[in-house]
Amino acid sequence: MNEEELQLTAQRSLQEFDDARADPSSDLNDLGQKAIDALELCIAYWKDKPFMQQADGDLSEGEDDDMKQYAERQIEAAEYEKERVRKLLVAPGGDSVKNASTGT
Repeated sequence: MNEEELQLTAQRSLQEFDDARADPSSDLNDLGQKAIDALELCIAYWKDKPFMQQADGDLSEGEDDDMKQYAERQIEAAEYEKERVRKLLVAPGGDSVKNASTGT
């Protein structure tokens, strides 16, 4: 998959998860895991780029440095969303997921 396909898949999975939070019959753990998996693919995609493997001092001026900063922002955003979804999943002990509309 290319960058655009990965991002669209992750966004779609996150939206399905968020939409399902309002439906008590939804399998939130399954949808949440799909969203997490899609986000992890995005993170791995960016971390695997050659410019991410180079030390900051080894980067040429310009494009590689800009791409590294862009990739770091993408990784940070994906990590944030992944953590957000994890916090909303049903715990193994059966604790309920927070209600989408009230946050409780």
